[in-house]
Amino acid sequence: MVEINLAPAPRCKFEKCNEIAEFEFTDVVLADKDKKMKDRVLKKVTLAHSCENHVEEVRSKYAK
Repeated sequence: MVEINLAPAPRCKFEKCNEIAEFEFTDVVLADKDKKMKDRVLKKVTLAHSCENHVEEVRSKYAK
């Protein structure tokens, strides 16, 4: 039987905002640390989400 559930919407991570996020902050990391460097691949990871009112605040937090 197929089950359908509501997917949780990402929320703004700036302090206690909790509005629905419109932006996603990502970075890349080298995956498969046990492999040789030439065989490793880049993997995208999500760092945070933000609403349109807190883009700059969240950006400055992760720019460091």
